[in-house]
Amino acid sequence: MRRMSPPSPRGNRQDSGQGHDAAAPLAVTTRSVEPTAVVITVHGEIDMSNRTVFQDRLMAQIRQDGPHVIVDLTAVDHLGAAALTVLLTVQDRVRASGGRGMSIIACTPAVLLPLTAAGLIDFFDVHPELARVCAG
Repeated sequence: MRRMSPPSPRGNRQDSGQGHDAAAPLAVTTRSVEPTAVVITVHGEIDMSNRTVFQDRLMAQIRQDGPHVIVDLTAVDHLGAAALTVLLTVQDRVRASGGRGMSIIACTPAVLLPLTAAGLIDFFDVHPELARVCAG
């Protein structure tokens, strides 16, 4: 009798045949929402396979006395440990640059559970929707 492996919770990814996953699907867009804020919206999955792309896109928005960086993760399906490391790194860089800070928009279990499990939910400025960040 042949045993079948359970389906992966992220079944849309394919093995490259070399023992590791191909890069996870990720789309990142950037837009200004006010003179002193920029929103970086992320769609898809963030893990070790695309961590560099995610980090590069966030770091590109940081400059001396730069804008408030708002990372919208409401369309993220998977937030891996590598993504948490990137968020910590980016927040440190924003603070060191004298920028206006960093906020995270998150409302789904795919994002909130990893932030909570890692003990970072209260470390970051997390809001359930963009309107709350822009209003406050």
